[in-house]
Amino acid sequence: MFQNINMGQIKLTKNERIHLIATHKKNMRAKEADKIKAILLLDKGYPQNEVAEILLIDENTITNWKQDFLNSNDINKWLKDNYFGYQGKLNKEQLNQVENFVENSIIQASEQVKQYIKDQFDLTYTVQGTVNLLHKLKFVYKNTKNIPSKYNAENQERFKDFYELLEKDLPDNQAILFTDACHPQHNTEPTRVWVKKGEEKVIKSNTGRNRININGMYDPLNQDFIYTTPDTVNAEKMIELFKKTEEQYPDKDVIHVIADNARYIKNKDINNYLNDSKINLIFLPPYSPNLSLIERLWRFLRKKIIRTIYYESFSLFKTEVLSFLDSLNQCKTELGKFVGTKLHLLPAYSG
Repeated sequence: MFQNINMGQIKLTKNERIHLIATHKKNMRAKEADKIKAILLLDKGYPQNEVAEILLIDENTITNWKQDFLNSNDINKWLKDNYFGYQGKLNKEQLNQVENFVENSIIQASEQVKQYIKDQFDLTYTVQGTVNLLHKLKFVYKNTKNIPSKYNAENQERFKDFYELLEKDLPDNQAILFTDACHPQHNTEPTRVWVKKGEEKVIKSNTGRNRININGMYDPLNQDFIYTTPDTVNAEKMIELFKKTEEQYPDKDVIHVIADNARYIKNKDINNYLNDSKINLIFLPPYSPNLSLIERLWRFLRKKIIRTIYYESFSLFKTEVLSFLDSLNQCKTELGKFVGTKLHLLPAYSG
């Protein structure tokens, strides 16, 4: 209990003074440290205006801090009401529990964590104290990432293991390629760029709905890219791409082609063609675009050509896109770094 508070003045006992000094030494937040220093200076007899001048804080703030202190029953209660979130308030086990809660939940606002701490440990944090705690636990506030609702994590892990073994032990007379179709639309896509604070960076767009059909094959081990531009992507056009791929790999006895589960690629005509082909078709697990390395090549295309460049006409747009694809051999190093060779599993869903 405060022992010597009279007429609005502060007079601490020796133990109270020691308690505040010890708290100040372990407190890392400037505002909270200033509150403690204000009480200690008032206890020494400094007038409020001098305390405000010493701490570079307006006198009204010092008055409010002093009044809150005087209205409290004891130091511990005052600290609980005023110093939320200081380091060490939650013990290691409690911090681990909070960390697990945030990691395995969809947390849209720090108030959810604040309420969780109150419900679980009967401790009260301010919103800012909660944010500081989240930063201390190495959490950041960022957009969620959409994932297919029907994907199977175990199937993805098994496929990743299979692919890594296939790549590791790949004979010289075999190749691995990823195939997929892309349909770039004639329109500028918004993207993130650096701009001056408070300003906007604009780029013209149009309402064009014309698009290019690109049916591609990508070799992640040497960055070779083979493609066609059919009017539509179907079984017949897929066979044309298979033939073009076999022509480009005359020294390979087996060409492993990793594809998604599109209906046209499971057509009986394709199955008949594969009976006498060097193509060994391997299907990705359902709902697993993250395991297709050619998807990253499409992102590379959008980054370089589509997102930040305005094309007045569709013919110009098509010319620039196809010219870029034809010149990929000139940027193989950059493409290889962007795409990589490792398959990325989807993050675990929590919700």
